[in-house]
Amino acid sequence: MAGKCRGKLLVEEIFDPEQGWNYSQNQVPVQKNSAPDGNPCFIVDIDGIEMAVFQQNKWKDSVDSHINPMRIVTITTFRGINLRNAKALLNGNYDSSGLPNFGLNDSGEIVLQAAFPVGPDFPVELARKQLQVCMGLISEDATGLLQSWNANTQEAPKADWETARNVAKVAGVFAKALFF
Repeated sequence: MAGKCRGKLLVEEIFDPEQGWNYSQNQVPVQKNSAPDGNPCFIVDIDGIEMAVFQQNKWKDSVDSHINPMRIVTITTFRGINLRNAKALLNGNYDSSGLPNFGLNDSGEIVLQAAFPVGPDFPVELARKQLQVCMGLISEDATGLLQSWNANTQEAPKADWETARNVAKVAGVFAKALFF
């Protein structure tokens, strides 16, 4: 791809205080790790919701696509939740127009994720603002979902979408859109 060569990946620049990340560890805890592909992965905690943030630069070998894979991805995983109704999960994706969207990871766990495309000259400040929106949406939705799932069970939580719909009424405008 054409464009200037960055010294760091864009995702690294987003979290770099010298590039404008002005949140302390007390405000927004961030840990830098490595993803399986060797690229940096940042673990961010927003209001108790742990999210992984990374830059995707290429598709997995199993993916055949002519669409540019470059994007910043934010994802949270719901561990220990048993899915009762996959159709409701897909309806949630449709209702939210895919931002954020639900999926299943390689282990079959429910994930909630959001991503936005980037390129070689993508402005750091714009990427940071986009990421903050993605993290905010995921945090808000995940908090409401976990409250509804955990309040509705004595055993392992099950994804009860009717209860989740009721919680969404109080969780905010976006959460409402997700379930209706």
